Amino acid sequence: PKLTGTLPSFDENPTLTDLYLDHNNIKGTIPTDFLASSSQAYLVNLASNQLTGNVPLELADLAPFQIEFEDNQISGFPTKLCSAEKWQQGDVGTYGCDAFMCEPGSYSRYGRQNTTDSGCMECDLARYWGSTTCGGKLPPSGGGSSKSEFAILMEFYLGCGGSGWTNRDNWAHDDVDVCDWYGVSCTKQGTVESIRLGANNLVGTPPKSLFDLPDLELLWLYSNPISFSFNNIGSALNLYELRLDSTNLKSVTGISRAQGLEVLNLRFNKLRGGFPQEILELKSLISLQIGDNDLGGPLPGSDDWASMKILEELRLGVNGFSGRIPDFRNNPLLSVLDLSWNAFSGEIPSNLLIKLSSDIPIQINLANNRLQGPVPEQLDRFDKMTLYLRGNQIETLPATLCDDDNGPWNKGDVARYSCDGILCPPGFYNELGRQHGDETPCLPCAEPSKFYGQTACGGATSGASSSTKRVDWIFVSATTVLASTILALSSIV
Repeated sequence: PKLTGTLPSFDENPTLTDLYLDHNNIKGTIPTDFLASSSQAYLVNLASNQLTGNVPLELADLAPFQIEFEDNQISGFPTKLCSAEKWQQGDVGTYGCDAFMCEPGSYSRYGRQNTTDSGCMECDLARYWGSTTCGGKLPPSGGGSSKSEFAILMEFYLGCGGSGWTNRDNWAHDDVDVCDWYGVSCTKQGTVESIRLGANNLVGTPPKSLFDLPDLELLWLYSNPISFSFNNIGSALNLYELRLDSTNLKSVTGISRAQGLEVLNLRFNKLRGGFPQEILELKSLISLQIGDNDLGGPLPGSDDWASMKILEELRLGVNGFSGRIPDFRNNPLLSVLDLSWNAFSGEIPSNLLIKLSSDIPIQINLANNRLQGPVPEQLDRFDKMTLYLRGNQIETLPATLCDDDNGPWNKGDVARYSCDGILCPPGFYNELGRQHGDETPCLPCAEPSKFYGQTACGGATSGASSSTKRVDWIFVSATTVLASTILALSSIV
């Protein structure tokens, strides 16, 4: 069964980062206050539902994130978003409106453009925004896929319960080019280039032969209850993006052989123990997301991270990591750092990200740990920063961090609310630990407190545990009725 009903607004979930509702039967329009309170959204997937009407203009007022709309019945889109260059991971700056959805009268395999090879093509039969077919016909492939690739994909299909997939269009048809199978795209020469089968009810173990596809660059198997093995991944010499979030993954043994990986997402899995040392051998990584697992213990030291010279994004939130925070002094490009909801202690390093250029926009999330002492005054060198520190034991917030030079910090909240835009002062609180709007001022507590950034009166939040972990994401796929389930979760955050 799939989810039904209308789309909740999630307007009371300020810490929501990821929302997966794709491939369901959700109907109606997108609420005008959709995600209205969210300041940390990262990926929202509403694709392949039955949503109608216009995308609300109010979305343009939110901080940029990636949102998937394709394969719905959307009839209108606000042009204001087409000039919001940072949305869709920067694709809007390159492709304009097409980065969100192909407009009516055009289509592409993905319902939008995200590479130079996925442009929107003319089609009089495409009535809605985000069409992935032209009257049921898929975009033309390069043609001529090899017999060996057909055999590999058939082994994959049969071994992962293909007959029960949510969408298996054209799979296992020997009279149809594999480039026209659902979720598969090919190079101009007709060899398999990417496999996108996230949230498609795959089961079983993907065969190791999958990594023998010579031109495979992208593999998305997220949100499927599979048993994944990295055996033979070293054969996939061109593989640069691997998404295995929400797949019940328990081990990363063998991943170090994937030397070409640039993007790796292992969030919402069952990884346990210390930080996986093999990952430090992936010297090409640009983005690493391994949050929302059961990892713990101290992080590798700053010298250990030196192997990942081009790392730009590191998300380790919602685990059980402890000890001191590394300063990441050997990672000159690291501009997105999420270590929230762990059990880190001690002071924030004064030389945190010291090699990062001061004019690069930076995001640091250290919320809900056990950090003590001051907010380092040295952070003042950054021109534009998003800084989340709530729920720690911060005792000092230098006034220099709240002056006019740092007005752009926290999306302009420092310009509007001075220090309160970073952290509520001792003796005050709100659910964000800081002021983010006129409707969310820092409120006085009846009892005194010596800590900044409190989300409730009566003391500091002390890191994450199995009983206190946040609800910053919601993944729902092929379960029961939408409205009652999601609305119940909405009240938790």
